[in-house]
Amino acid sequence: MRFVRCKTTSEYEAMILTPEQAYAILLNLREPVRTLTLLAAGTGLRISECLGLQWQDVSFAEAVIQVRRTWTCGKVGWPKSRASKGPVPLHPLLAEFMFRWKRQTPYSQPGDWVFPSFKLKGQQPRVTNMLVEDYLRPAAVKAGIPSSYRNDEGRLVDEHRSEHARDNVSECWVPAR
Repeated sequence: MRFVRCKTTSEYEAMILTPEQAYAILLNLREPVRTLTLLAAGTGLRISECLGLQWQDVSFAEAVIQVRRTWTCGKVGWPKSRASKGPVPLHPLLAEFMFRWKRQTPYSQPGDWVFPSFKLKGQQPRVTNMLVEDYLRPAAVKAGIPSSYRNDEGRLVDEHRSEHARDNVSECWVPAR
């Protein structure tokens, strides 16, 4: 069966947060969302790549993360490109957050998901659509950061959606007829 790839278009424009604003948002996030947010922001990994991580992919000794799979739409998949499969450096500060999270989570075995769904008892990772609406946006509001505003050109700007988070919802796959 052949597939046709279609992309949606969006008027979305990202807002650059100051370090102080980013820190204020992080202070209003709880685990594991705080570590997930730091991982995505600190490494540039797509959200699907972050959610596809298992503890066996994280080497604290070598300070590296291996991206071997993704988690999108309830399914395990492959990273988008060959470059995505390469080793990702693990900064000591991020490693500290991830190590702390590993000690806190009941799912810390090598084959366990780094960011598991607690509702599903760790059998699969969390879902992506909850991140912005359920966690990042409320944390920004608590930090006193508006969720959207009009820029100088009058365009509506929503500062909390990243390119990588949008990757999962901006593409659709439909069978060719």
